[in-house]
Amino acid sequence: MKPRLITAFMLMLAGITMSDRVGFAEFDLKKWQLWREIRIEPKPEKSGYFQVELDGQVFAGANQDLADLRVIDQTGAEIPSRIVIQKERDYLNVLGVEMIDRTLAPDGRFSFTLDLGDGVVRHNRVLLSTSAINFSRRVQIETGSDNKTWAVARADGYIFSFQPDSTVKHLGVDYPISTKRFLRITVFNQPKLKEEPIEITGAEVAIDADPEPQLVELPVSSQSRREDSKSRTTIITLDLGYPRIPSTAIDIQTGQTNFHRHIEIEGKQQLEEDPKLERLTWSPVGSGDIYQVAINGYQTRNLRIDYPETRLRYLRIKIVHHDDRAISIDKVKVFSLPRRLLFRAEPGGVYRLFYGYAAASHPRYDLERMIQYIDLAQAPLAGLGPQQGESVDHVIKSEPTERPRPGWLLGTLIAAGLVLGYLIFRLARKTVA
Repeated sequence: MKPRLITAFMLMLAGITMSDRVGFAEFDLKKWQLWREIRIEPKPEKSGYFQVELDGQVFAGANQDLADLRVIDQTGAEIPSRIVIQKERDYLNVLGVEMIDRTLAPDGRFSFTLDLGDGVVRHNRVLLSTSAINFSRRVQIETGSDNKTWAVARADGYIFSFQPDSTVKHLGVDYPISTKRFLRITVFNQPKLKEEPIEITGAEVAIDADPEPQLVELPVSSQSRREDSKSRTTIITLDLGYPRIPSTAIDIQTGQTNFHRHIEIEGKQQLEEDPKLERLTWSPVGSGDIYQVAINGYQTRNLRIDYPETRLRYLRIKIVHHDDRAISIDKVKVFSLPRRLLFRAEPGGVYRLFYGYAAASHPRYDLERMIQYIDLAQAPLAGLGPQQGESVDHVIKSEPTERPRPGWLLGTLIAAGLVLGYLIFRLARKTVA
């Protein structure tokens, strides 16, 4: 056998012995500046998926796109993870439905039926049309399968319209998700209060609508308020405590009733301005109307304003009073769509969340394609410990100095050694001859 053949065989053998070392790039902890312990309570007795709620410290320390989030176990191994974001409610899929069986009762009740047809899918919102203005009416929603037997889905819905320019209008009523074919809508007019029946000219139903997302309340570090007599506005400034923290809604807390106010929301990433840089301005975030009415037995309210998600730390809320007195505001709550990191934990495992590496790119795991088969509602929430920014050399305490090699590799090495010895022996005999 030629010497070069033996050389090639020896190189192949060396490749086998090193395959367990160079097969995949190791996770370099020193590139990540921050980490936090993932706390799972109680300790899992079997393998399963868990979710970590991302908070202000994570948003402030991680990259804007969260591409640097990594879950690492006690051996230093990278654990596949996936960011789960609950989407905003989607009402884009709307079905126009003919109004049938219209009736007006002597007591002012106006009822009609909507037939969604065969093969009906999930629905949970009805949108009414009317040209009436300056009204507020209670609405009841009933569902049924045969247009004979009805079950009340919601009895305390309200529709209203206060101005002819349609800037203050609410004609939609939500109800629990249903798959029933028929809807019966009842609008309550009160002749005793000299209310004329309003004319409902059309109806639409939101089908396949997503359920309303469960928003997470954000902690507010500070809240200040001042009255601007010149613009007749109340200005409330909120500090969410961390930069780049997402928010998507505010809720005004007040005990005052019988008011209707317009609100404008602005945002800013920082208040302290560097005189050497260009002056930072407040950016428009959203707007809407808040109201709380209790007159002649009618009660309706809306104290929440939704807006497109923003990642600004400071929010400024302007409440426009015009010629009315300023309303008392007890508190302003801020909400966000929950962002959670999903990963699989093993019994006895110790896990940490690493972040703070600007050059990191989004990891790609099989979990991304398998997440559709995971019941997220059954994945428990895990907590996060205090943020650590020290050297990470001591973090992995139980990592072995040399990883154990599998049995098949040991057998392969023994067999390869025997073959190599035999080849060298034959080569030596030929050389002597």
